[in-house]
Amino acid sequence: MGRLICLHFVIPHPKSTQRAFLSQFNCCQERPVWYGEIPLLGYLLLRGKCQACGRSISLLHPLSELMGGLYFLLSLYFFGLHLKLIPVLIFGSSLIAIFFIDLRERRVPNRIVFPLYLVGVIFIALAYPERWMELMISSAVAGGLFLILALLVPGGMGMGDVKLAATMGIYLGYSVFPGLMIAFVTAALTGLFLILTRKKTRKDYIPFAPHLVLGAIISLFWGTQIISTYKGL
Repeated sequence: MGRLICLHFVIPHPKSTQRAFLSQFNCCQERPVWYGEIPLLGYLLLRGKCQACGRSISLLHPLSELMGGLYFLLSLYFFGLHLKLIPVLIFGSSLIAIFFIDLRERRVPNRIVFPLYLVGVIFIALAYPERWMELMISSAVAGGLFLILALLVPGGMGMGDVKLAATMGIYLGYSVFPGLMIAFVTAALTGLFLILTRKKTRKDYIPFAPHLVLGAIISLFWGTQIISTYKGL
């Protein structure tokens, strides 16, 4: 299920403008044998290599399948077999796609963010009209905050991060704010670790969207509890 959720968007072939199919790897684009189609297990059975050309298969493939599968199970546990599960899965699959695309290509595709935002607006209008104000305010504040940061610190925050933060607000409401805090904390810790291990310098670019994705997923499932715990301190 993880493959069905996310791999339609996750790994664009570097020499193609088209999205990768479920069974394409990033070398010769040959379809693997049938057991190579099995999520996670296929990667292990192929020993992490394309059976056609022998090149290594990117770890992004099994990692995206694992993340997609875990997200689906968590969504099913928290939301059950309900209509509201549909936008939750759309939100999560898009986030996972953005996670890996930004890691690999350092960009947040408009073709994912814009439709995702539109779906969120339509969904809240139909399913949660009483939360319309909360969700729109959360989106505007989150997007506005990141826009200010992008303008004040050129190169530190991309416009893709701005659009992603605004989209998170549409789906998460006030829970977007602990999600943003999680993103900043994890990004800072990651950057510190990479600098201390000399894998990056202070001038090197570190993708921020993956941290936003992590914060969004945590807040989707536990954001309300985080806010309640904070209020109780």
